[in-house]
Amino acid sequence: MSIPAHQTYLADIIEPVLCQLTEIPYCKVAAQLLLGTGIKEILNFRHRRQVGGGPEVGYFQMEPAMHDDIWNNYLNFRPDLASVVSYIKRVFRKPVKA
Repeated sequence: MSIPAHQTYLADIIEPVLCQLTEIPYCKVAAQLLLGTGIKEILNFRHRRQVGGGPEVGYFQMEPAMHDDIWNNYLNFRPDLASVVSYIKRVFRKPVKA
């Protein structure tokens, strides 16, 4: 019996990433909220580009402008958290195919 993709994603990606964010205490409810968002946004983790076209990319369908805003107006003022996010990005990053 294989493990459903969403459970694998929860155990292999969401929970380890949340545990790295020491400024934000790990919470099972937060992990489940992220999992639910990913399931809804990308049709159960089947797509990493917006279905039907559009600028959103990734499992949580973030627009490039939002990504830049988070870095410019939040993470730039929290260097410790920015360092953790950069580390996570390097470790877990899978390029999105065009």
